[in-house]
Amino acid sequence: MEANKIKTLLVKCKYILFLLFFFGTALFCLDVRADTLTVYPDASTGGTTVDGDVGEQSLAGTTWPSITGAAGDQHSDTSALIRTYYQYADSGEPDFSLLYRGILLFDTSSLGSDATVSSATVSLFGQAKYNQSSSEGSGHPDSTSINVYTSTPASDNDLANADYAQIGTTAQATAIEYSSFSASGYNNFTLNATGLSNISKTGITKFGTREASYDVTGTTPPCAGFCTTEVEGYIFYSADQAGTDNDPKLVINYTPAVSNTTPTASSVTVSPKSNKVGYDFTFTGTWTESDAGDNVKMYICKDSSCTNCDNTSQTNCWCYSDDNVTQPTVTDTCTYTAQSSDIGNRNFYMKVCDDEPSCSVSIFGGSFLVGPATSTPLRFKGGVVLRIKNGFDSKSIRIRCL
Repeated sequence: MEANKIKTLLVKCKYILFLLFFFGTALFCLDVRADTLTVYPDASTGGTTVDGDVGEQSLAGTTWPSITGAAGDQHSDTSALIRTYYQYADSGEPDFSLLYRGILLFDTSSLGSDATVSSATVSLFGQAKYNQSSSEGSGHPDSTSINVYTSTPASDNDLANADYAQIGTTAQATAIEYSSFSASGYNNFTLNATGLSNISKTGITKFGTREASYDVTGTTPPCAGFCTTEVEGYIFYSADQAGTDNDPKLVINYTPAVSNTTPTASSVTVSPKSNKVGYDFTFTGTWTESDAGDNVKMYICKDSSCTNCDNTSQTNCWCYSDDNVTQPTVTDTCTYTAQSSDIGNRNFYMKVCDDEPSCSVSIFGGSFLVGPATSTPLRFKGGVVLRIKNGFDSKSIRIRCL
């Protein structure tokens, strides 16, 4: 009995180990090419990218439509903090004296144009948040929020006052409400489909921040009672904060492009070697292709340059094959029907192209002979008549006169 129990236990262990190996290997294979890119804005100005805030100030106070629609009259791109908030004026209610927006640029050129981005997150390390007027009673804003938008500053490495008006209104992620915003840790904005589409794979990705409940919507923040000089909104660290532990960052999960291997043409033949107009010549080519899944075509060209005999044009081809995906060695055929303009010896060449498209160098196959469409009698002295039915190879004809 004891031996049977041990035997049963060993079988179960082997089965469990097999499952762990199988599924672990499968998961590894599924994720083997996945990669992550983490990028930060450059500190200060003059580098490749920049971050900071841009604002509009009205010491005397102005209306909400006026301050949100202004051109901008200040900017900061060397401070350790980025502001995204508004401030009530002390000249009367509900007027406003300040409104700030953030700008965040990231160099994402290392992705490469053929990378596939699956997800991405913009993370902002909070330093403070303000909801001062909520303590004044009913009617005061207690639900401000912050979100990420696109930006189009005039320069990639230096901010200007006019950049205040260059931050969009289309949400790139889900807004974070005041109650959820951390003033002592990272706040993560998971980019939506629109945000992902605005990641540059070959250059600078340009985002910004705005107060989402009032600034973006154009809705005037309420103020019932006393709210003079009170601040509503958020502050987070910039790249000018020492180190990168608290810097704004963009984390991108992506699949890098797979490098393409050009197929190689190996050999090509024709059968028959001679025929007449209206009859077929069949070309058989062989090539190698190491990239699994690539569609490859064989092209039989009329000259060595193979110009206009490829994926885009076939006007200079004798013929070409259908797509093939078998690896690593492929043999295929294509057929050409001889025309009257082809009479005589004709050379043929072959090249193969994948669907990148990437084409091999052309190789010389040889020549074939095209005879006229009707049989031509050859008459010899003594009344002998030789008729050619299906074309001929002049080198193989021997006539012996007895």
